[in-house]
Amino acid sequence: MTPVHVRSAKPDDHGTLAALEQRCFGAHAWSDAQLPDLQGSSNIVLLMGTPVQAFLIASVIVDEVELQRLGVVPECRRGGLGTVMMEALEHAARARGAVRLILEVAHTNAAAVGLYTGLGFQVEGRRKGYYSDGSDALLMSRSLESGA
Repeated sequence: MTPVHVRSAKPDDHGTLAALEQRCFGAHAWSDAQLPDLQGSSNIVLLMGTPVQAFLIASVIVDEVELQRLGVVPECRRGGLGTVMMEALEHAARARGAVRLILEVAHTNAAAVGLYTGLGFQVEGRRKGYYSDGSDALLMSRSLESGA
């Protein structure tokens, strides 16, 4: 795989982020109002590639970082971009002093569950019927502390 540049989003990337959200999630895309303020310091928003092929949105909550969204454009899926984005998130989280990454994922999303498990995330709980289709959410986390 050719190395791809990952960068932090800038305020003028809002339109790009909105288009990517629609392209990656379709009917389940967040609205413009739900997208994070790209000037805020409580979020980590990363973009990959030119043109952008993947994006990631995470919230910084004291010493934890919660993954909110990870999107890869359909034609680039299953090519390792999700792993690269999660590695970039880990780096950004450590830079912010985080000691743990947390996320929720639909238990029916085998590709995402496999990605996160392969990166060392462990299931900590389950929210029954959490998603609009009735599927459960798995609560997963991974320590960023050395030796953990």
